[in-house]
Amino acid sequence: MPHLPRPSPGPLARGPSGRVVPRATLRRQAANDPFAAAPLAEPLRLAALLTALTLAADAIGIVLGHWHLAGRDLAVLALALAALGAPLLLPRYRHDARIAVTLRCALLLLVFQAAAACLSYLLIALAPPLTDARLVAWDASIGLDWRVLRARQAALPAWMGGTLQAAYDSGLPQILAVVLILGLGGHGDRLRGFMGRYVAVTLAVILLSAPIPAAGAFKHFGPELGLAAPADQWHFEALRDGRLRTLALASMQGLISMPSLHAAMAVLLAHALWRTRWAAPAIALNALMLAATPVLGGHYVVDVLAGVAIALLAIAAMPHPAPPPHRAVTPRPGRRGDTPIHDQTGSPP
Repeated sequence: MPHLPRPSPGPLARGPSGRVVPRATLRRQAANDPFAAAPLAEPLRLAALLTALTLAADAIGIVLGHWHLAGRDLAVLALALAALGAPLLLPRYRHDARIAVTLRCALLLLVFQAAAACLSYLLIALAPPLTDARLVAWDASIGLDWRVLRARQAALPAWMGGTLQAAYDSGLPQILAVVLILGLGGHGDRLRGFMGRYVAVTLAVILLSAPIPAAGAFKHFGPELGLAAPADQWHFEALRDGRLRTLALASMQGLISMPSLHAAMAVLLAHALWRTRWAAPAIALNALMLAATPVLGGHYVVDVLAGVAIALLAIAAMPHPAPPPHRAVTPRPGRRGDTPIHDQTGSPP
């Protein structure tokens, strides 16, 4: 009986582990993904949904409030999105799990950051009464005083003060580093989880801050301690009194006091790299960020505690997923090149 030609294994692609495997194998693995049929259970899809809702809220607020958008900033954002999204049009990169998840998360991060910044400005402009006196009283109720912390910070050596300032300013670079480390490092599940937690926590902080706005400790204690208001926070008063009615993405300032987004970020960033080779430096850097947040960020202590609590709640609600069992793919008789591989879509515990 003549031998029939063996079928070709089909087009190849690079799997999550970095190995080249048949695309049919990747499709079988995707079909077994427990998140595939439950969009809200997949953190990245949840993050995308929350981002879409934030954009919708922005659109309504801009139209109803007669706001203006800086066209140049929108054009720059569009170019950045196009540059990041272009590789996904090529099958070589679209089917590479590491590159695809990294680029998709970077795209979502850019869109969400812009949408969240606009939403925070729209809510600050509603100008409800300030709550600084109440936050100072809450600090006092737990035996803490921002003025004492400020005095201790001023007594630190210059090198230590510079270290704390660098740690406080490291938030955005750390977010970008987490996207690259987890995405290109093959920890796609961890990266998707981080994105879900980060988007949910940031949105929660913005919404919770709306009814309890605060000018911050620098402005509240400034006259008493002879402190000048930070130059990068002048938008706060301009938004509240109606002088500022243009949303310029390139010049937006961090104006949220309670809860502290910096404190929440420190917890989320350290958790994202937990049990990886980067865990120790991430924990050390974010511990310094937490220590710097009250004084260098002009936050009351209760701001920091509230930010930490929100981050911990998000981690409890969306913990790191357990790694899936390694399932060997049994090759079919007569097929060449379909060698057994393991499902490596999960990260190490």
